[in-house]
Amino acid sequence: MPARSTATGMTTERTGHCLSIASGKGGTGKTLVATNLSAVSGARLADLDVEAPNCHLFHECQSGSSEAVYRQVPQVDTASCDLCGECARACLFGAILRLPDRLLLQEDVCHSCGACQVVCPRQAVSMRPRKTGSVVHCHYGDGDLLYGRLRIGEPSPVPLIRAMKSCLQEGSDAVLDCPPGTGCAVLESMRDSDLCLMVTEPTVFGLHDLRLAVKLARKLELPVAVVINKDGLPGTDIVPECQDMGLEILARIPFSRGIAESYAQGHLLCEKDEYRKAFLELWRRCQELMGP
Repeated sequence: MPARSTATGMTTERTGHCLSIASGKGGTGKTLVATNLSAVSGARLADLDVEAPNCHLFHECQSGSSEAVYRQVPQVDTASCDLCGECARACLFGAILRLPDRLLLQEDVCHSCGACQVVCPRQAVSMRPRKTGSVVHCHYGDGDLLYGRLRIGEPSPVPLIRAMKSCLQEGSDAVLDCPPGTGCAVLESMRDSDLCLMVTEPTVFGLHDLRLAVKLARKLELPVAVVINKDGLPGTDIVPECQDMGLEILARIPFSRGIAESYAQGHLLCEKDEYRKAFLELWRRCQELMGP
């Protein structure tokens, strides 16, 4: 297996595969696919949608633990600071403003790079920890679930997602339920995956956001494949578009009221034999694309 980057910038070897489940558009069925794939494969499940995690709703947690995650933000020793403004000039994100009588620190836009501390000629700037959220480790039956809870008001989920992914380095196979959209959180969630499995739907919005998500995954040089959810829904024929983008369709989940009701009640589709076989086949095809 190739070396992978960790949250600290170091690299490590990881046995097994890492499969990210993404979509671009919310509500297409990422969690449906992720929870069932992890259940049939035995892979560890990580819910990286830390602003609205829901994978835990499908599993009864028998034991677990929670760990706080912090990021570094600046603090200023006013007795040493002479308001030279070097820290404000060095900040690329506008997190430090020099006022006539003091420095104004805006932690919400700080990216924790530490440049302000490095350039301060009077060593008046130091870094302190600020809680960004927590990582929850959950054990259920024969499986393991990892999910994050972003602190209310925290502007960026990226540090928490990085911390969660660093917990997976010693694991074997992992299925990552990514956030919706194509922003920084999704980019961080997809990064270093062996395969990005896009879940889409036969609608105009589904196709539009699929294009954006595929473009992002290919910027990261990730292999991409597709699952069509709500197949048979009257709408847009997205198969020709997938073919034009060179995307292999690995599975189709039918548009079904029964599936929607089962999902809404917190049941896994793979509890039924017909769907279990389908998800086992999907996992097999994903493994083929992820390689040895």
